[in-house]
Amino acid sequence: MKPIKVELEQGSENWLLWRRSHITASDCGAILGLSPYKTPRDVYFEKIEGNTQFKTYAMERGLALEATARDWIQIKYNQELEPGVFQHAELSYVGASLDAITPDREHIHEIKIPMDKMFNTVKGNNKPNQWDEYQCRHQLLVSELKEMHIHYFHIADDEIQEVLTFKIDRDDEKLKSIKEHLQLFWKFMVNRTEPPLTEKDYDDVSDKEYLELETVLDTMDRESKIIETDKAATKARMLEICGEKRVKGKIFKTIQGGSGTKTDWKKISSELRASKSLIRKHSVEKKPYWYFGRLKKD
Repeated sequence: MKPIKVELEQGSENWLLWRRSHITASDCGAILGLSPYKTPRDVYFEKIEGNTQFKTYAMERGLALEATARDWIQIKYNQELEPGVFQHAELSYVGASLDAITPDREHIHEIKIPMDKMFNTVKGNNKPNQWDEYQCRHQLLVSELKEMHIHYFHIADDEIQEVLTFKIDRDDEKLKSIKEHLQLFWKFMVNRTEPPLTEKDYDDVSDKEYLELETVLDTMDRESKIIETDKAATKARMLEICGEKRVKGKIFKTIQGGSGTKTDWKKISSELRASKSLIRKHSVEKKPYWYFGRLKKD
């Protein structure tokens, strides 16, 4: 099915409102946990509370040079291209703002104008960034096309120096995974439930005192686990020593019994009385029980 064209100008106030009520292609990488810039929670609060990402110089530069890049693609592919906003034919909450699409909606192109460092990274890897790839796959989901192209432009002094072009083929298994993630995210949106925290939602801390206290706490936690294990072993040995007897030392009194044991509740501490029904249950089911009570100090 063909996507639904939305008559909105990209960058307008109405377009920004539309983006808040739709999951768009630029959200896809973050929702799938692939973006180095945003997390699912960031996207959630952008939609729910209208939190907007600060526009960096690189973002502003990319927007300013997008028309230049689109003109280059038109000449290269001999295609008439224009930006456009579209909505998925069936998933009404899924949309995409396309950089360049032909009037017959048969060809789409994604434009990237990164800074030099990112351009060289893509060039060195000889493949798109993963979050950019899934942005394109989201666009294929919306457009129902079989392929599209993504172009990375190296522009200096308003002149195109180099272009890296990659073809993204439709992959139905990956699109199925994208749909599942988008549907789950939309449930968070509808139910006003924050997505779970990810590792990227935490800031690394470098405060020296915090890191020292963290080490101390970790040591205490490890030692407490060892102590609990030792306590359990010690109790087990004490029970083994007392056998079926009720015994009293200088600090603890110990009671161990099994099924059919007559219990004298008057001689058992008040702490055990609260568990009377549980002990009776054990006796009926012929399960052993034991109790350690600390002696009262004078």
